[in-house]
Amino acid sequence: QVLLIHYCLTRFGLFRTCNVCFPWAAQNIICAGGTTKTTGFGVRLLAELKAGLPQKAPIKLTTPPERQYTAWIGGSVLASLSSFSDMWVSKEQFAEDPNCLFKKSL
Repeated sequence: QVLLIHYCLTRFGLFRTCNVCFPWAAQNIICAGGTTKTTGFGVRLLAELKAGLPQKAPIKLTTPPERQYTAWIGGSVLASLSSFSDMWVSKEQFAEDPNCLFKKSL
């Protein structure tokens, strides 16, 4: 069985297991990635969330127009932070050992 995102969120995910996070999380859903640009994605996700959450639950679904680039933008912002500099991999390091990506993430 394929687990769809609305099912994961409403049936046994964050919205069912964390009463503290629920009000905040349901109001801060951001669609990201090119797949979310599929016709009707946002409308269907909102309808499914409304069907699976308590009736008066406040839901805010944001679908930024540039969402196909959000992972790239987020990675760019993260990489520009000085606190992230110890995770940077130079072109030379990668050329020498492509597995350095996995070693740095541990």
